[in-house]
Amino acid sequence: MHVPEYGVALSRTFAQAEQLTIDSWNLLTLLLTDDVERSRGLRRYVSFHAAIPSSRRGKSKAKTMTGNEANPIITGFLFAEWDLRTGAVHFSAAFPWALTGDSFDAMTRTGEEVVAQIRADLGAENAARTAAGQACLPELKCVWLLSPFSKDSKAFVSLRTRGYVSVDELRQGADWLGWEDSLVQVGGVFPPQRECHIPEPFTRLYQIAVRVLEGPDDLGAPPTRRRPRKAASQEANDAPAPPSRRK
Repeated sequence: MHVPEYGVALSRTFAQAEQLTIDSWNLLTLLLTDDVERSRGLRRYVSFHAAIPSSRRGKSKAKTMTGNEANPIITGFLFAEWDLRTGAVHFSAAFPWALTGDSFDAMTRTGEEVVAQIRADLGAENAARTAAGQACLPELKCVWLLSPFSKDSKAFVSLRTRGYVSVDELRQGADWLGWEDSLVQVGGVFPPQRECHIPEPFTRLYQIAVRVLEGPDDLGAPPTRRRPRKAASQEANDAPAPPSRRK
């Protein structure tokens, strides 16, 4: 987001990056202080992931309990909003947002934990509504977020590895995941019809990325990771051997 040498970034200079960082934190504060469940039907969540620091000097790999294990350090967090009307989950802020590596995996798992918690809350909410003779809330349909990068950028390709598509690609799919067209266009599932912490017209600078949740067991993991390991290993064993290079 703040990489001046990338033409797809929102900020092109360090001064712009500093100002954008300040403005962004001011906007994120509202996600922690404003309760909008009654007024807008949005239930907000905050999730953290942490790491246990380890000494680089130690050579032993034995898993011995140490004092550090009781004091993990927070290494990232995720803000999410569950839209009770539509079943859409908005990942409104995620830090850090790495493209690969351990940070990529940690944030992906954090997102899965949030979806799992929302599903548990949905089950409890619908059980209470059924007992009271009220209509149930819709099942979760998707996770979506705002990406500051273009659809052709490396950063957006990272989203595709997680199973995300652009909202334009989703629009070309099957009838908006079952939503009424009027709900999407007027009631608001995605910006600009749906209000979020980033004010208009700045949301138009972002790409909307959507991860469709395919059934009750789908927590939003990257599609390749959801494949059974045994099946993947079997495919590797069944693959033809490479041709011999013996001269």
